[in-house]
Amino acid sequence: MRKPKRHSSGFLISLVFNLIMNFEVAVVAIILLVLHFILDISIIFFWIALGIWIIPNLLFTLFLFVLSGMDTTPEYRENKNPYSNGVNKPQIPENKNPYSKS
Repeated sequence: MRKPKRHSSGFLISLVFNLIMNFEVAVVAIILLVLHFILDISIIFFWIALGIWIIPNLLFTLFLFVLSGMDTTPEYRENKNPYSNGVNKPQIPENKNPYSKS
């Protein structure tokens, strides 16, 4: 049995998609950045709002990728039983049909 091909994890794509889905929190950060330039409020409020948007999304996406890496399927092991036909169902000889009357 051949091994499956390894695909890229897609972590960054998932993170960007998650950030886009939660963009309403970034709107607050953008408003605070605009207010920093217009009303000269502290820029620390922008960085706090940006952190409140990015950090939970980063942790949630990282958590999901850690869970997806926990594969519970067993690895394929070669069947070493000489009396086994290699599958879990009995094989019917090709020349005999069990449902025929002959």
